[in-house]
Amino acid sequence: MFPNGITNNLINYMESNIQIGERTIFECYRNRLTYGCGYITEVEEILDEIHEICWDEVGPPWWVDLLE
Repeated sequence: MFPNGITNNLINYMESNIQIGERTIFECYRNRLTYGCGYITEVEEILDEIHEICWDEVGPPWWVDLLE
């Protein structure tokens, strides 16, 4: 789980970049971020790829990891 601001940014980025046929996978991604839902391996792999793309676009800057 991420802070609400980051979660919202990820969801908004994904939603603004989906095609009509991708709505189901978007809902899975949103549920995974919001509620921690899990899915079968094949769906999780797709969601991991989507998350990596979204994270690169709207995740926190690289230097935030240095604060830990």
